[in-house]
Amino acid sequence: YSTTLTALGGSGSGYTWSVSSGTLPTGFTLSSAGVLSSTGSPAAAATSYNFTVQVTDSASNTATQPLTLVIQAPITYSISGQVTLSGGGLSGVTVTLSGSQGGTTNTDGNGNYSFTGLAPGGNYTVTASRAGYTFSSAQTFNGLGGNQAANFTATLITYSISGQVTVSGSGLSGVTVT
Repeated sequence: YSTTLTALGGSGSGYTWSVSSGTLPTGFTLSSAGVLSSTGSPAAAATSYNFTVQVTDSASNTATQPLTLVIQAPITYSISGQVTLSGGGLSGVTVTLSGSQGGTTNTDGNGNYSFTGLAPGGNYTVTASRAGYTFSSAQTFNGLGGNQAANFTATLITYSISGQVTVSGSGLSGVTVT
């Protein structure tokens, strides 16, 4: 974050800025040129900071102005969804997030999952996996600009066994195989 404070009037040319009372939040500085900026991760979000700035012109005239700086919580988004099998939620599915941020989670008892705290503008791909199942295609979100849903449909992998029961090379009828 960065903004430049301005002053009107005064004598001569140029101004010098300073904090005359109170303190800036952790992670913020005010340059003598009036640039108020964050130098890293600022203090806790949703907190107000009150301080007074002083501006001095080239003729040593001064003026002060009380300011309040409110640190807003960063904007983040989520990608969430449900994994279903035959219309019902499927638990124990590993859901993987890759791209700008990564992570894995498992679906709950209703097949639901969620990735939260995702940075806006990021590119993300979500996939689902569990042994014995296939899943609908991975879903990709480029330039994330809001909360998104990524639902998956699972299909149980099934196998068939076929063959012939024989005795001395000849087919045998009426046999039940269990």
